[in-house]
Amino acid sequence: MELSKNYIPVETEEKWNAHWLQQRYFNSQPDGRPPFTVVIPPPNVTGVLHMGHVLNGTVQDILVRKARMSGYNACWVPGSDHASIATEARVVKMLKDKGIDKNQLTRPEFMKYAYEWKDKYGGIIYSQIRRLGCSVDWDRVAFTMDPDYYASVIRIFIDLYKDGLIYRGARMINWDPQAKTALSDEEVEYREEQGTLYYVQYKIVNADGTPDTGTKPLVIATQRPETIMGDTAICVNPTDERYQGLAGKFAVVPLVNGIPSLANRLIVDTGTDVNSGRDIAFDAADNIYYVSSGQAAYRVLSPGGTTLASTSWDGSSYAFALSVPEPTSLSLLGLGALGLAARRRRMA
Repeated sequence: MELSKNYIPVETEEKWNAHWLQQRYFNSQPDGRPPFTVVIPPPNVTGVLHMGHVLNGTVQDILVRKARMSGYNACWVPGSDHASIATEARVVKMLKDKGIDKNQLTRPEFMKYAYEWKDKYGGIIYSQIRRLGCSVDWDRVAFTMDPDYYASVIRIFIDLYKDGLIYRGARMINWDPQAKTALSDEEVEYREEQGTLYYVQYKIVNADGTPDTGTKPLVIATQRPETIMGDTAICVNPTDERYQGLAGKFAVVPLVNGIPSLANRLIVDTGTDVNSGRDIAFDAADNIYYVSSGQAAYRVLSPGGTTLASTSWDGSSYAFALSVPEPTSLSLLGLGALGLAARRRRMA
């Protein structure tokens, strides 16, 4: 037998990996031995393994093999994560290339396409795990959208909710208007953009709704004029001489048709400047302040990120004076046509 001058990994690895799998050395069934179980952190089905996976898998393999040789019933469970947002984006693109609109599909129909995509591309990860020689039990491959796995997760969440360990309610979240789904903080990528400050006038009225002719309109600066329709309060600093005497009065909400004059309450807050406003439905810090006051926020943006044509207020429905197809398209011209714009300033 002639030995190769150099070590050729591909020949050795394929030979012994095939032998291990054929002899089922890594398969595990419960018996009298003490168990040692590891669940592989499931990599996303949309990608391929990188050096971090290789390092993590090597450490796990060492621990599992050590336990197996030490007399434990070692079971290493392989699997992959559905990576729903990334997977959906790829599946939606595939459907679009075929001329299929995802919104016209039922959930079962969409899931059928998603599984077809996963079966076609998800196998790359498992082939990499095999090539690494990881001693996993291939009879126990799990996918995070498998019916039994999915049902188990739902059941656990329901049990946690019933036991009072988790809560459910309207909360401020990161939202993807294209995929129409929530995003975790880790999935959000921030970038700086040059914006525009819009200075908008809020007319002041008395508590009974009559015009306050002796008080000038408040001018509030905002980068998000499309959220004005959701305004419910204005904060003023009582130590600022410009706002003396405003406590107890109200401001008319701009851009809204038929809204009662008593809609926008003036709140005295020593920690704010009126020019900063209180974007309670769109700014996390302001939302915490507002929720503590016990009042509700009003929905003005659609799941697709466009401005709604109307909203509800005190049990009644009100139409907006300005319909905005895209949040960023609300211009100073539109505000000026309604007599609301004071000025605008390009931010440096």
